[in-house]
Amino acid sequence: MSPLTKIIPIVNKKGLDLYDGAVQGNNTNMGIKLIFGSDYSIHDTIKIFRVHYDKIGEHPEIDIIYEGDYDGTFEYIDYGG
Repeated sequence: MSPLTKIIPIVNKKGLDLYDGAVQGNNTNMGIKLIFGSDYSIHDTIKIFRVHYDKIGEHPEIDIIYEGDYDGTFEYIDYGG
């Protein structure tokens, strides 16, 4: 299994380590597009997690938002809405 990547916030930045979330269904205009390729003889599955914090300091809600086969190229788009 590959190591986890750094969490990429798709919300509004308020300060050095402070972020302002958005109500579900509201567009933040901060989407993300993941594109990558790798030697698929090493990796055959992709799993993308969503990490959501309701309040700072509390445990996050973690969901799998994509899981599927990998054939050497991959693209996933979240429009932040």
